[in-house]
Amino acid sequence: MKIVSPEFLAFFLLVLGLNWSIPRSWRTGLLVLASYAFYALWDWRCVFLLFGLSAASYLLGKSAGPSATPTRRRLAISAAVALHVGVLAWFKFRALGADSVDVLRVPGPAGLALPLGLSYYTFSCLGYVLDVARGAPPAEGLLTYCLFAGFFVQLTAGPIGRARALLPQLQPLRPFDRARFYEGCHLIYWGLFQKVFVADNLSPIVVAVFDASSADSGLSALLGIYAFTFQLYGDFAGYSNIARGMGKCLGIDLAENFRLPFFAQDTQEHWKRWHVSLSEWFADFVYRPIVDLPLGYWKFFAAPLLTLLVMGLWHKFTPQMALLGLNYGFWIALTIYVKLWALRRDYEPTGLFAKVLPWLNRFVTLHLVCGGFILLRSHSLSQAAALLSQAVSWPRPTPQAFDLAGRLLFFGLPLAAAEALEFRMGGAGSLQRLKPAARVSLYAGMFLLLLKYGQFDSESFFYSKF
Repeated sequence: MKIVSPEFLAFFLLVLGLNWSIPRSWRTGLLVLASYAFYALWDWRCVFLLFGLSAASYLLGKSAGPSATPTRRRLAISAAVALHVGVLAWFKFRALGADSVDVLRVPGPAGLALPLGLSYYTFSCLGYVLDVARGAPPAEGLLTYCLFAGFFVQLTAGPIGRARALLPQLQPLRPFDRARFYEGCHLIYWGLFQKVFVADNLSPIVVAVFDASSADSGLSALLGIYAFTFQLYGDFAGYSNIARGMGKCLGIDLAENFRLPFFAQDTQEHWKRWHVSLSEWFADFVYRPIVDLPLGYWKFFAAPLLTLLVMGLWHKFTPQMALLGLNYGFWIALTIYVKLWALRRDYEPTGLFAKVLPWLNRFVTLHLVCGGFILLRSHSLSQAAALLSQAVSWPRPTPQAFDLAGRLLFFGLPLAAAEALEFRMGGAGSLQRLKPAARVSLYAGMFLLLLKYGQFDSESFFYSKF
């Protein structure tokens, strides 16, 4: 059952209606039941894995809580890391070679290769134990914890729940709030537009360049790389907004996962704006512990390289994913070096250069990110190298390039314009603060575009395979 489908819409509306009709004390049980039913519709075996990891991390969290001795807390943390990293690594190795974007399977009796959303709920569960060990309040009961770990709207591709932010909302669940409900409807609508109008209409361009290897010039290759960047963003940010919107309609605020990443002025800032829940997870539990080590000046370079290498391999155990992490980590390390250099010399740009520099930085950062994303979509290092080499060659215009450019502009420009407006208004989510007449016009325009061009038989979300 895909999230963008009539079946899921009917499922969600049923859960939504029941959620606000039954007594408040029953709502946790309803949402847990709905979450496990949703997961069972993908594969009933996944339910046992989800519940087993949830129950284990709940018990380990109790052992790591405020009353635990230091020895007991260390044992609980070690057990949690071994369990969740071990399970995730085992399934990731089994999934090597599989390339489905839903629940990955391998042929024959081996069956399930990679359960849907495994990375996201293992990170939530492991993060819970680590957060509790650092002083976060533990869950009040197993049922509440099962909702924290397996809430169905974020199960497929996040955002990753954190104990300090999410658990207080579940203990107990909130009463109905009209403003939150309307905000949720806006996020669902905007996320749907990002997915079925932007991302899925850019997909044929990406397939033509990456899968069919039919780029006939450097300009066509470059446009295909741009198209994948915006397809990936529309797809993943669209899912995140739909998930956040459904959560708000049910009275639960999920973590913001994208903060206008293409307005970042360097790769370090981009890391903080893109897939925020994952970036913050790795920053808390990998990056900062490395920085805290007595490694001297070099730790500021080792930390991003090692952290981003692990993040790259989290996607998949392949050479291109390792190189993707190292590439991103290198640019972040270089950014840190430049900032430290400017700080030591008390350097600050002035005059016209100070006004131009932020936009020059954004342009360079966008292209560094686009270049790295080639590795995420390519099937091999050789294909990635060939495509990059072609993209930086002379941008010869061809009929194919003009066709790709027209489609990229038509389907990408509305997203770029909306994000530029949000940036000008003060940040992500600003569209909800438009005056009523402007907001109605925006929604009407989106509706007409969705009605004419929406791909409602859309592909599954790209990140669900991770």
